[in-house]
Amino acid sequence: MESKTVIIASYHNWQTKRKGGIHVIAELLANIGFNVLFWSVSRPLIRAFFSRDERLKYKNVKNLIPKNKIIFSKSKVENIAFFSFELIGERKIPLVKYYNELARRLVWRSFINYINERNIYPDLIIIESSEAVYYYKYFKEAFKDVKILYRVSDPILGWERVSSSMINAEKELIKISDMILACNKETIDNYILNNLLNNKKYKILENCVDFEFIKKERLKPKILMDIKNKNIFTYIGAKEPDWRLIIYLAYFFTDDIFLIICPIEPPFYVKRRILRMKNIIYIPGIYYEEVPSFVQHSDAIIVPYPIGIKKMPLDLHQKLILPMILEKPIIAINISDKFETYKLYIAKDYNDFLIKLNEVRNIKRVKYDVDLSNFKRERFEAEFKNIIRDLNII
Repeated sequence: MESKTVIIASYHNWQTKRKGGIHVIAELLANIGFNVLFWSVSRPLIRAFFSRDERLKYKNVKNLIPKNKIIFSKSKVENIAFFSFELIGERKIPLVKYYNELARRLVWRSFINYINERNIYPDLIIIESSEAVYYYKYFKEAFKDVKILYRVSDPILGWERVSSSMINAEKELIKISDMILACNKETIDNYILNNLLNNKKYKILENCVDFEFIKKERLKPKILMDIKNKNIFTYIGAKEPDWRLIIYLAYFFTDDIFLIICPIEPPFYVKRRILRMKNIIYIPGIYYEEVPSFVQHSDAIIVPYPIGIKKMPLDLHQKLILPMILEKPIIAINISDKFETYKLYIAKDYNDFLIKLNEVRNIKRVKYDVDLSNFKRERFEAEFKNIIRDLNII
């Protein structure tokens, strides 16, 4: 195949403690010979020093800023980012909206200069549902003949707190995209309900997991080595959990260990509180390669989502699929009741979470009522190849 280039505008960093479907897509494209430019968007300078999110921290972004000596690498993933001068408050302060639009224009200028200096012209543009949607018009103006694929992981229309300008950007992106690639049927239903998919091409491609990698037996993580005769209840996720619920659970179940692994650090007041509680262990994220070990050596997986998550059109995703493959009990809150049909334990409130956690403490295995073969990585890769083949990219 003649060497082709794909630009991916993503919420993520390439080397990160949160791995999503966009990483699988980038890996696949690189493996079949594409040059992949992975642009991490957006990275406000003001948040680089104050954010609790590992993907935004200065130390993690500074190495992604392109240097003049860097030459675009062939048949691999090249990750870049640019600091922006965007401010917080666009949703509530009207003037910030116009200021941020100017700030994004400056970021685009840096990006397009990088592209032009290295003679990069994409054959496909993939925009992920994130702040990257703001750049749809710049991409379309600069690369009029290039096809755009909108990859929807978390649809903007489902976010709890979002500015009207970001919603409008998503709507306009949907209009100009050549393909909408959603992770679940709920997203498509949401778009249809809002009259956004008029004659638009779309596909549903669920997230995937490498089954063999997950099932391979692992040693107990060092941090858990000294824990004996205690139940270990674990949350592993990129979304910040409901810390009030976790503290509430730990207060009642003092003989159990609550292991929370998340790349978004808890607020300072929560840190102080959990330091005083001997049965809460917090780890600021882990790499994907480490996840199976922690799940295998947990007694149950907890998903203590804050209340706003329930409004998002979610279906099965990695933090649920992975423990389901390993037949671990899962207790969740603030997700759709439909997950009960899969045999997850869905709590109605804090007290109900306590009750369900007590129910599962002696349950070692759960056979889930869902066909997990739909989430195999091999199927994902085959279907994605068909999608880009339909777009005449390969």
